[in-house]
Amino acid sequence: SIGLGFAIPVNQARLVATELIRTGKAAHSVLGALISTSYHGTGAQIALARTDGVPAVSPGGPAAQAGLRPGDVIISFGGQQVTNATGLLDAVRSRDPGARVPVTFKRNGVTRTVTLTLGSAESLTGALRG
Repeated sequence: SIGLGFAIPVNQARLVATELIRTGKAAHSVLGALISTSYHGTGAQIALARTDGVPAVSPGGPAAQAGLRPGDVIISFGGQQVTNATGLLDAVRSRDPGARVPVTFKRNGVTRTVTLTLGSAESLTGALRG
């Protein structure tokens, strides 16, 4: 595709490559919530409803355990301002699974801060599993 480019921070790429070489799989951090890509305000909004059968907030997942709900707008993650969904994804992926992170969000005009423990998901690669 002409004019389309992607960038991955070199530190993140190095960690993933090392883990893939050692184990054939790479774990990455997860929030346990669907983030709306159609939200146009400042921050990243948790989806208002389930999408394609997936709940907006995974029951028992990191976001649910921290008390986050559909419609909450995350404005800060780990002390870093969140301006949009992509910024939140970058912030989540820059942390290790299991990391405890302060998350500031708005719900019905009220700002709250909770501590969230990131979950983990694995990516497998057949080429390295042999």
